[in-house]
Amino acid sequence: MMSVDPQEILDRRKLVSETDITGNCRPWSDHVYYKLFLDPDGRNATLMVLKCEITYVDVFTDEEHSLYKCRFIGGKADGVAQLFVFDLMKAKWEEKIPRSQAIELNVDIVMSSSPIHQCSETLLKLVQLEKTFLRHRNFDGQLNVTIRFAHSYGWDVKDDAIRERVHDGLRNLFREGVNLEVMSADIILDEIRVDEILATDDDLIKHYVSKRHAWTTPPLKASTTRCTSGESSTRHITNRSNYDSDFSSASEEDFEYLSEDDMYHVFLLDNLDQILANQYRSKPTVTRRAGRGRKHNPKRNKPVW
Repeated sequence: MMSVDPQEILDRRKLVSETDITGNCRPWSDHVYYKLFLDPDGRNATLMVLKCEITYVDVFTDEEHSLYKCRFIGGKADGVAQLFVFDLMKAKWEEKIPRSQAIELNVDIVMSSSPIHQCSETLLKLVQLEKTFLRHRNFDGQLNVTIRFAHSYGWDVKDDAIRERVHDGLRNLFREGVNLEVMSADIILDEIRVDEILATDDDLIKHYVSKRHAWTTPPLKASTTRCTSGESSTRHITNRSNYDSDFSSASEEDFEYLSEDDMYHVFLLDNLDQILANQYRSKPTVTRRAGRGRKHNPKRNKPVW
């Protein structure tokens, strides 16, 4: 291992610790998460919010350090992803990466809605550019890129050509090794806690969770979950016709249980699986079922490039 000046290590840690949140908006309130993430009707909002954090894991301490943070808000047609990419490129966050301590780089992008084709192409070019630049800087660690979103956008538009372009954009990101995740109710509530935001309206949370449970979906069956690593695993969705619909005394632990019946999440997961497998049904038959969605594991294995 190459020798490193201890003072350089201290300087870099100081630089990382002083990382500011850039972008065109302040930290979000809990109501941004309620209306644009938790509420199924948020899929119809004209606004889109995006945030990104890039971190590295120190090989000596196994601690995670932040290199870059940003938050953006804008109209869905205003190119929020382009604003993010321009901000990221001028941030020069790569200069903060330690030469020998960084064994893993994590890029976590959270969006209220999934990227459309133009947004997907912008993010794809960014990922490809960063991979090339990191190789040029002799970074031989692990790079993980995850895009998480709460709603679909453009997956089922009537125009066949536009719909296929949206699907192609998602598949191109997937093929490049980007991990695509649909955010369930419990993941969204976890994200509020991660942002150290105080939830101010428990009744509103219960209302939006109940709307997710009441979501009508196509007939449920065992489906194959496509993993970024190329492996497949079968997700069995079982019927649950008698789940508790009384949220008047739901605690934090109850929310975790309730999110297992997040039918809106299950619906989006199934559609994403079909898109990535190029087997999307544009006009599925809608029926009412209850089932169990996938549990969120914050320590999940991430894709390796």
